[in-house]
Amino acid sequence: MERHPRLRPERFGIVGTSKGAEAALLIATRDRRVGGVVAFAPSSVAWSCICPRPEEPSWTRRGEAVPFVGPGADPTYAPPPGFPLEPAVHFLHRLRQAGARGEAAAIPVEDIAAPLLLIAGADDRLWPSAEFVARIRERLRRAGGSREPVVLTYEAAGHLIGIPNLPSGSTIVGGRLETGGSPEGNASASRDAWPKVLRFLRTAIGR
Repeated sequence: MERHPRLRPERFGIVGTSKGAEAALLIATRDRRVGGVVAFAPSSVAWSCICPRPEEPSWTRRGEAVPFVGPGADPTYAPPPGFPLEPAVHFLHRLRQAGARGEAAAIPVEDIAAPLLLIAGADDRLWPSAEFVARIRERLRRAGGSREPVVLTYEAAGHLIGIPNLPSGSTIVGGRLETGGSPEGNASASRDAWPKVLRFLRTAIGR
């Protein structure tokens, strides 16, 4: 990408969604070539691997694990048989149980030099991205300085906000996981957010 004739090698933008947003924020804490970050449904911490080995980290840096919140499930959560599962319940439980490890796993967003655009659905039931956005903002405030992220929160949307004008489909993924919002709410949020994403990136990394 640095050698592409239409790109500025000293300034890149990163757009990530969900786990990709988690990665985007982590990268931007270390790489000063990042000129802007757009995070759809982001996390405020690094999580363990969503894989057959959930006790392992999602991310490493130079071969070392990035501190992460480990696996777990809320023992009080018992949806009726046949109802979809809402993973956000478990993510919040894991964060409450993490204690000092959760503090260590927090993404050091205060180290990000680039402007941030954070996008979340208030009804996100896959993981509580609106709550995570609030935690990111609070961490930036505690760190001092005048930089404030651009935040877009959509009340009727869930986890599936993204590129507009595609079939919105069901809010259920994997046949059993409820992501929140409604097809109409997600579609409306995507339609509203996308031109703002493009304007943000033009300002952050445009020529």
